[in-house]
Amino acid sequence: VYILALKTMTMQTAAKAIINLFREHGEVVYGEVMSVNSHSIQAGWLAKEKGYDQGIQVAAFLHDIGHIIPLLDTEAQGNRMGEFGMDQHDLIGADYLERAGFPAVVVACAKNHVNAKRYLCYQEPGYFEQLSPASVETLRYQGGGMAPEEAAVFEQTPHFKASIAVRRLDELAKEAEYLITEAHWQYFEELMAEMIESNGL
Repeated sequence: VYILALKTMTMQTAAKAIINLFREHGEVVYGEVMSVNSHSIQAGWLAKEKGYDQGIQVAAFLHDIGHIIPLLDTEAQGNRMGEFGMDQHDLIGADYLERAGFPAVVVACAKNHVNAKRYLCYQEPGYFEQLSPASVETLRYQGGGMAPEEAAVFEQTPHFKASIAVRRLDELAKEAEYLITEAHWQYFEELMAEMIESNGL
């Protein structure tokens, strides 16, 4: 129902609805030292500061929306990873973003951000040691590091490089005392409105 409602909105109203979704439900904390809101804003803002394009910025901001979507329906909250949020939140988020009309790069980065962690644990020496305690814990639920054959397949997935970029932003976006301002919310609302307009939501 929420997806259908988004599709009937103007671009500005749809973007505002997504921001309100975060504002109303995103203060949950799943094992990390910050809320989903703080983590999402930090990731998107880091993408902006590092000069990434609109797609990566929006993808970084929205990559964990799958932790929030199940909270809209108390009868369908799905499985949890203990105290570490929603299991398969990557797939929940990607499904939501695809049905809402976001472009393929945003959908792919949401869908792949868990597998990108698993890939980097296999591919990059020292990456596992840089993970936060919560990311280490969730890795157990997510299948651990990839096997070589799995990694080779993952390298061929669409938007692979973008997904790796968002994963690295994900790991950096974990400052405990990060201050969220109205300017942050306004920036991402306007950025999504531009994206929604260009993709015909």
